[in-house]
Amino acid sequence: MRPDAAVYMFFNQEDQIIYIGVSQNPYQREREHKKTSAWFEHVARMEIQWCTTREKALKIEKARIRHYRPRFNTMHNKIGQK
Repeated sequence: MRPDAAVYMFFNQEDQIIYIGVSQNPYQREREHKKTSAWFEHVARMEIQWCTTREKALKIEKARIRHYRPRFNTMHNKIGQK
């Protein structure tokens, strides 16, 4: 199967994950974040994991946000949320 969506993670200079997202085109999404997200100035690098389905990518995104608690994610990132 060909990849359908990707989970992308942005890291800061200290190599901490500061944002996690899902996109069919993570490079385009990176350009959009660069233009519209004030936090993008903290980004030092990006990692991408391709997934065969968007549903799988969304599950991975949710699990990683809950595990890593990235500073600039608000969805799935509330204290006490399961």
